Amino acid sequence: MRGLAEFIMRGRTQALIVSCLSAGTVFFFWVGAAAVALVTLRKGLSEGLQVMIWALLPALAVLYYGKEFAPFAALLGCFATAVVLRRTVSWPATLVAASLCGLATGTILLLFAPDYIAMIKQVVDDIFAQWQTQLAAEGETLQIASPPAEFIVGIFALVNALTVVICVVLARYWQALLYNPGGFREEMHSVRLPVAVALPLLLVSIGGLLQGGAWLPWAYLAAVPCLVAGVCLVHGVAGIRGWKTHWLVLFYVVLLLINPVKELVILAGVIDSWVNFRQRLANGAGGAGST
Repeated sequence: MRGLAEFIMRGRTQALIVSCLSAGTVFFFWVGAAAVALVTLRKGLSEGLQVMIWALLPALAVLYYGKEFAPFAALLGCFATAVVLRRTVSWPATLVAASLCGLATGTILLLFAPDYIAMIKQVVDDIFAQWQTQLAAEGETLQIASPPAEFIVGIFALVNALTVVICVVLARYWQALLYNPGGFREEMHSVRLPVAVALPLLLVSIGGLLQGGAWLPWAYLAAVPCLVAGVCLVHGVAGIRGWKTHWLVLFYVVLLLINPVKELVILAGVIDSWVNFRQRLANGAGGAGST
């Protein structure tokens, strides 16, 4: 990772090589998006914009020929979000920007790409039909309706927001690795949403969950900043308590595999806005050490 980051920062040519080659693929476009974010964070909007514009060309080719929207959306989202982080030096603002990028992606797809959505929905409908046929052949009668187009687009939006967050976090990690060793850990361990940000996001997310159906992925999209804040809370507590790395690995496995854990982490991120668990633990640890 360090070698790749050093290569990207050697100059514009090297950054273009990494971003353009990665953006022209379906599986590694996130590397190019992270490279654009790194250049933007370190060298500013103008330099990051030039790298992104060139990287958009292979991403557009993937969109046109491969009908894959993710590389194009990730590049735009990572550039915009990296600009927010560079100018505000605020992770709450950055995380909200990532969710807004996901929202913009979903809205654009719904309004301006009905043929693309219809194509994706047809693929999903075919998969569900084949699944139903297979179940019927095995003597089972479970009937599950294919998800509506709004649900599918919501998944696109949610995945885009999460991809943007991961890429910008990776870019920040690379930046700290090269120019501020140890700073990334301290920065991420302290991420905490203000109440004025956490509460509206929670209310929007709850409203979407109560609506159910096609609104479910949109509800989780609103909760992305709270989820990331909750994950940072776990890392911060682990650092204060001195937990070993394997406990964090176990946490991520459980987070990925058990859905209710995601809601608990989101809730923890929101509650931390009021309670500030890390400060309380640090004060308690300091008090215990002084007696």
